[in-house]
Amino acid sequence: MNPVIDTILNRKSIRVYSEQPVTEAEKQTILHAAIRAPTAGNLMLYSIIEVSDQSLKDRLVLTCDNQSFIAKAPLLLLFAADYQRWYDYYLLTGVDSFCQSRQQVMRRPEEGDLTH
Repeated sequence: MNPVIDTILNRKSIRVYSEQPVTEAEKQTILHAAIRAPTAGNLMLYSIIEVSDQSLKDRLVLTCDNQSFIAKAPLLLLFAADYQRWYDYYLLTGVDSFCQSRQQVMRRPEEGDLTH
């Protein structure tokens, strides 16, 4: 079987964590894989936020339907939809100038984009 399909089919969710910390090398591997993961339209519309402060983890337990395992996670990463990132990337790569050269208006993120 394809190793990717095999991995997907054999994955499981873990709700109890060991007390062993995640090493810096392991964290960097996880972040590298997350950054390289495919996204819709290759837009990469997310920012990854590491939460290490225990008081913030405790607050997230409450805001995430009282899922107590969150507070005990040795590495907690939040993936946040970030349309500002998309807009900034378009500006950085000159999409606005390209559109102007073609006498087109550059599309900007709108409220409806948040529902994708």
